[in-house]
Amino acid sequence: MRTTLLLLPFALLAGCDFILPDDDDDGDPGLVADADGTVYRLSAGVDSVSVVWTADVAATDSVSFAVSGDTVVVGAGSRVHGLAAADGTELWTADVIDQVVAMTQGGGRAYALGFTAMTAIDVADGAVLWTADFTADGIAGVSFAAPVFADGGVILGGDPVRRFEGSNGAPDGTWTSGDTEMLGLAVDGGRVYAGGRNGISALGADLSESWSHDTPEEVDRIAPTGAGIVYSQVGAGVSLISSAGEPGWSVDDGAVYESLVAAESAVVGARLQGSVHAWNAADGAELWTVTDTSSPVRGLAVTGATILYGGGEFVQGLDPGDGSVLWEWSPGANPVGVSAF
Repeated sequence: MRTTLLLLPFALLAGCDFILPDDDDDGDPGLVADADGTVYRLSAGVDSVSVVWTADVAATDSVSFAVSGDTVVVGAGSRVHGLAAADGTELWTADVIDQVVAMTQGGGRAYALGFTAMTAIDVADGAVLWTADFTADGIAGVSFAAPVFADGGVILGGDPVRRFEGSNGAPDGTWTSGDTEMLGLAVDGGRVYAGGRNGISALGADLSESWSHDTPEEVDRIAPTGAGIVYSQVGAGVSLISSAGEPGWSVDDGAVYESLVAAESAVVGARLQGSVHAWNAADGAELWTVTDTSSPVRGLAVTGATILYGGGEFVQGLDPGDGSVLWEWSPGANPVGVSAF
């Protein structure tokens, strides 16, 4: 069953820049941002979705989220916003050097990655704690995949992979494979997984290498699962490797994946052209495929019993069990960011 929710106009509360529609908050929580600069806190049910609150940020073509405790941190344009998770109230803003392209959080701090710098922000009050200016500090070869946080440090992809002390930004180690830029990062159980042009590697939180596995194509997406680490290669499908570095199943479908996420005992991928696919994480068996989606891909996230897929003009809620479309919803403008809450 497909249910389409139409956004109805609500009056703005005096002195506030968010909307509080009288909607149910018992569903799975999610976050969506649209191209006009509106952030939506959603409550996803089994056959419908409601908007719990909205907030205003900069209108941009890409929005990044990080959730730290009871604060939703939003990177939009060259500004980072701290919003109250309960009602969307703006708690603080922080300006950064350039456009935010990815974010992560840890240790009570949010880390905003831009094209020329990475900035650490105190989630409690929005204070800028430190900035690593790539040009001024001589930091070259940075990739713009999302950084990760592990054991007190923030780790940035590129050639080499770099670790910074989270509290003060002090450089705290590097790692290089010797011949490749590391493009994708993921962290699981205190271990960092880095994907690059020639393979995937497992590193300790201090960037000490545990193992590396060569691949014929570039590894660009990584999703830790209970069965191991699932990764995609550009134009060469998805594969599993164990946490010990032992290769497992592989599905070479010749596709390019824009996003890859773990969902219970499955792994779900969104292809460049807009279809969504799910495999059993243990053996790679195909579980379901959904082709009735929009493109380009704007985000894929798992929240509770719902997969959130943003593409084209819509956000859809998918059932993790069989891929059925539970509901379809249109924000005020095209979605440019989707996240679990």
